[in-house]
Amino acid sequence: MVKSVLSDILLTPDKTQLHSELLEEIGQYITQEILNHPLMKEESQRVSILLDGSTALGVVDEQSDVDVIIICQDEYYSSINHRFEQAGLIPEQSSFFMDLRLPSGKSGHYTLHKISEIKAALMSGNMEWLWNASI
Repeated sequence: MVKSVLSDILLTPDKTQLHSELLEEIGQYITQEILNHPLMKEESQRVSILLDGSTALGVVDEQSDVDVIIICQDEYYSSINHRFEQAGLIPEQSSFFMDLRLPSGKSGHYTLHKISEIKAALMSGNMEWLWNASI
């Protein structure tokens, strides 16, 4: 039973084209909707983007969502977060978490993290937060 379930979601040669198309769609969404967002545009050249979870690994099925992590230098985190709070897009005093929906209908979210958080997680070996897809 487990083997048949895994074979349904693992990136197999017949699913490579579909995964490539999904990655292309995600790339376009990141460029057009996240980096060009009026509240993000000012820092768009100062952030890095990481595709996370099952979609990044090619373990994709109909229930898989898209997990995008935006990484910024610590000094830019507050200003980005504050602009999204002031616009009412995220609750005040909360972590940055935004829903996304691709043109194809696939949904997911993007989060904002300080580079120091990523570094601390890497140094401690605590990467559980990074892998958040369940398979």
